[in-house]
Amino acid sequence: MTLPVLPVPQFTDTDSARITADLVSQYEAITGRTLYPAQYERLFISLLVYLTALNRNALQQACLQQLVLFATGAALDHRGIEMDTPRLGALPARTTLRVTVAPSPQDTVIGAGFQVQSKDARTIFITLQTLVIPAGLTEGEAAAQCQTPGSAGNGYQPGDVCQAMDLLPAVVGVLNITQTGGGADPEGDDHYRERILEAPSRFSVAGPRDAYRALAFSVHPDILDVAVDSPAPGVVAVYVLTGAGLPTPEILALVQAALSADTVRPLCDAVDVLAPLPMSFTIHADLTLYASADPVTTLAAAQVAAEAYRQNRQGGLGRDLVDSQLLKALSVDGVYHVQLLGWANQVLGPNQWAACTGITLAVTGMADG
Repeated sequence: MTLPVLPVPQFTDTDSARITADLVSQYEAITGRTLYPAQYERLFISLLVYLTALNRNALQQACLQQLVLFATGAALDHRGIEMDTPRLGALPARTTLRVTVAPSPQDTVIGAGFQVQSKDARTIFITLQTLVIPAGLTEGEAAAQCQTPGSAGNGYQPGDVCQAMDLLPAVVGVLNITQTGGGADPEGDDHYRERILEAPSRFSVAGPRDAYRALAFSVHPDILDVAVDSPAPGVVAVYVLTGAGLPTPEILALVQAALSADTVRPLCDAVDVLAPLPMSFTIHADLTLYASADPVTTLAAAQVAAEAYRQNRQGGLGRDLVDSQLLKALSVDGVYHVQLLGWANQVLGPNQWAACTGITLAVTGMADG
């Protein structure tokens, strides 16, 4: 969601110049004397002004912490509890392990909690359920999660988690067959603030569109955007976008479980949680600069602008790709003309995600202007 833009409320006057003028005028009114900057009374008033400003600034910050838009840390946690929306804690990364065992005429049983370490010895994954490999077979698969919650367990490629920590005679080898993912650090203030503001939509369970969105956001702190559609009567399609882009199967499964519970959705709804459809685009442009512009610094500024445009388009679902917006972004100081190459405008649906595949900018000419 887009946070509302509201002015910062001023609960008390923290301007030291106005505090000084107020204290000086009060002193002069009480004593009937005129104060000048070099007088010792004025120096004492300056000390009072400093202490008063400190206290008023502390009061201002304490009052701001009572508002969701400005609260941080523990104060934001209290605002969330008032809306029955606790902060999301860290979540462990998950993967699927393939265990190879020696041939046996009997079933091989590997209990839940079997530990496997990554190649770099930084993380340990443990199996979540008992694995039974039938007699005559030598391989079985089991879901596993990182022993330590957080994002540190993400990103291990297949085969990177392969060192068995529990030495079982029957186990010949083990490795992960899916990339590890789904781990998340504790929810940050910005993401948490958005969920608190959307919490009222959740109170009517998952009938309205915004209710499904609010429930999906509450599943995982990495979820960046959610689109909800009903392609057919009784069918609800929920599209999930994460900060890293397309969601992992683990995150999709978590959202599916959360939105399918009978306690949160109407019984007539069949919920389908899906990854959004990526719509690829590239930023390829030739730049003509003013003759007075420095090519190196101007090109660097254009690269920064192109990257900001990319991040903005990829920061949510259904964000259209329009040439005039990109031309405006690339027209930084020193750029005379922008020629887009291979660009096609795209109007994206709410379930589509703009995915940039590359940025190529080149200075191809100079102009006097």
